[in-house]
Amino acid sequence: MGFLAPAPPDRMRRAAALVSRALAHEDAEADGIYADRVLADPAVALALLGSPDADPAVRDGVVQRFGLIGALLVVGHEDRWRQHLAVLSGAGDASRSGAETSPHVERLVRQFPHLDVDGLQALLAEIDREEAADAGDSLSDARHRLHAAYAVAARDGNDVSHHEYMASLNQVLRMTRPSVAS
Repeated sequence: MGFLAPAPPDRMRRAAALVSRALAHEDAEADGIYADRVLADPAVALALLGSPDADPAVRDGVVQRFGLIGALLVVGHEDRWRQHLAVLSGAGDASRSGAETSPHVERLVRQFPHLDVDGLQALLAEIDREEAADAGDSLSDARHRLHAAYAVAARDGNDVSHHEYMASLNQVLRMTRPSVAS
């Protein structure tokens, strides 16, 4: 019997599922859940986003506000929660306990308030490469930029970030127009 390689992390699949769920639910901000407040305190974010007992509406609020980047922030906090539990339980090897973390997702969680569009775009590309999901083509690059620009526009809310988002959206639309039209 041969040795089976570990399955690739499923962070992008988990993030996509969070996006689908969040978009199918009511507007979290209308219910008083503000993503920026949740993310402002690392301990609060860990408890409200990472814990399996966390209110799904809080997770939805972060995803609704920041899109795919928000979903990856939730995934990163879930990974942090598992890592926290592994440390508390005394599991010496976190990767064996299923509590491994991605250095790229961890960087996103730690540095999200300070990353610009280029930094977020590069992190998305690294996460895709890490999970062997990146086609590495110009459409993937444009898609990464669009997700990054969306999150920055939602976070910063200024004219420059909104212009960057619209330019990124136009680029993706230009690249996908032939396949959408058919």
